[in-house]
Amino acid sequence: MNIFGWLEGDKSTPKRKPFLYLISGVVGLLLIAADQFTKWLVRGSFKLLETRAFIPGVLEFHYITNEGASFGMMKNMRWLFIVVTAVVILGGLFLLAARRIHSPILIWAAGLIISGGIGNMIDRLFLGTVTDFLHILFMPFPYIFNVADSAVVVGAALMLFYFIIDSVKSARERRKSKE
Repeated sequence: MNIFGWLEGDKSTPKRKPFLYLISGVVGLLLIAADQFTKWLVRGSFKLLETRAFIPGVLEFHYITNEGASFGMMKNMRWLFIVVTAVVILGGLFLLAARRIHSPILIWAAGLIISGGIGNMIDRLFLGTVTDFLHILFMPFPYIFNVADSAVVVGAALMLFYFIIDSVKSARERRKSKE
């Protein structure tokens, strides 16, 4: 199987039961709801730039707005982010709906990336900026993020993990076939 077999609808992988797609979708909807609810709470109970300790020395809430992409990069490009996010969301939904993704890891990755993208796109469309408020203190990580950002990062990490494992597996199969 080549690294892009999942995208091509690799026939050697049996199609997963609809239950996995359903659970991934439900988790995605719950993530969107959690993202929007936590942002709503922060906007309603914090002043902009206000900080409150949540778990001292580990996690604090620090309310900021972000006009850019991850970590504040590329500010004032709202419509570009909306278009790119929409393309990624629609592409991911198409692949899931067409059952072109067969790996459980990639199904979860796509669901996380799609739900995180939707969460931040809601902010961009209706507020003009993304609400960020989570700040990790226990390690040198200066960025402030939200639930949607976390979903995208975990989804991307799962996808990267899959591709690394798939590449190693493919290399081993090629080596065995040459012997």
